[in-house]
Amino acid sequence: MDIGMRSRGGDLPLAWRCRRALRRHPQCLFAIALLVLLLLDMYHVGFLMPHITYHHYRRRWVRQYSAWDWKHVAAARTNLPRYQVPGNLTFPIWVLSLARSTERRDHVRAELAAAGVHDFEFVDALDGDGDLPEAEVQTYFTGERLAKFRARTPNARYKVACDLSHFRLMHRLLGTGLPMALVLEDDFAVPPASRPLLPALRARLGALPAGWDVLHLSLCDATPQAWAGPGVRLFSRGFCTLGTLYTRRAALRALRAAEVGLRNVDNLLLDLALTGALASYLADPPLVQPLPAARWPSEIDREPGAKDPF
Repeated sequence: MDIGMRSRGGDLPLAWRCRRALRRHPQCLFAIALLVLLLLDMYHVGFLMPHITYHHYRRRWVRQYSAWDWKHVAAARTNLPRYQVPGNLTFPIWVLSLARSTERRDHVRAELAAAGVHDFEFVDALDGDGDLPEAEVQTYFTGERLAKFRARTPNARYKVACDLSHFRLMHRLLGTGLPMALVLEDDFAVPPASRPLLPALRARLGALPAGWDVLHLSLCDATPQAWAGPGVRLFSRGFCTLGTLYTRRAALRALRAAEVGLRNVDNLLLDLALTGALASYLADPPLVQPLPAARWPSEIDREPGAKDPF
């Protein structure tokens, strides 16, 4: 029995006839190879062709900035007008922390007092060790993430709790009428060079390009990225929610994207930056930095092993 389908015009298998045709016309093989390389470049590199990907949040194919594109994005944003900081600008400072984390809260009080910040609020984060609100879980999680949550996989439950806590604060900002909010997690330190914190933050705001959406106050454990202004870099790599100042527009876009239910909040914010949905930046030198893990072990990644790819 022949392997493969037979052609209509002869007894040779179709695969064999194709092989013979390619031998007779090597230029066809070259064209096929070139097409494969261009497709690989389009989907993974973006050096020769626009890098496109299916954007779950927009429900369509979109261009995603590649490493090559970011050089041009940096040049364009460097030439943009700067954000004009209102003289009467006010925004809430919310510190996400588990209600039972008294030692961490004592650290935050001392750290912010030393940085000249006295007007802030602790917000009780949802605890993955307890019951989580079913309606919110169903709204923001699906697929493998939801399955791991249902199976009570420890790290998955803690990350779901963390994400829901951040989403709640985004909703809260939208309900205040204020232009932006600063959200801190409770394992940060303010470097001496960034004290007092609020004047340093105001100076970075004035260095941002107009139309900014997110300013990460830390470097997000990433290698240095392109400059967009004095003391601010583009955000194109890294994952962090240690200290984030975001606008109402950013909160609204992130919440709409989160309803797809596929990504955790760190990756969600990065994905939105990579596709141009959010104009996101990093403060460098950082305004906050993470404390050593040996002192403050993660409340999320408690189990050994690789992190879930969400």
